[in-house]
Amino acid sequence: MRHKIIISHDDGVNAAYAVYDEGGNLLGYCVDYTGNSDYGGEVAMMIGVTPDQRLVGLQVISHAETFIDRYLDENGLYTGADLPRGADLSAGATLSYDALRDAIEAVLAIEFGGGV
Repeated sequence: MRHKIIISHDDGVNAAYAVYDEGGNLLGYCVDYTGNSDYGGEVAMMIGVTPDQRLVGLQVISHAETFIDRYLDENGLYTGADLPRGADLSAGATLSYDALRDAIEAVLAIEFGGGV
């Protein structure tokens, strides 16, 4: 079950949803986010975070980026999501990674405040 929510941070955020289990317990948030890459323009993503602001998943929906696929699995899922700081930040030395890193940092900084 999910409910669209209003959040206090809107830079790059297209929509945000509070996600609940069948018992009505908050599982986390899903954010529809569009970031910008220095190489290929916009990168559309869905980003999942827990109620205590931990990244649980990032899926790239669309992009025209040259090298961004090196950070994704065969389903378009970000492979660093289960690491404490995401991908090894030394991998962020390329401009391709910037859109993912910037999106993660922006979403983790959001004050969600619950659902509707």
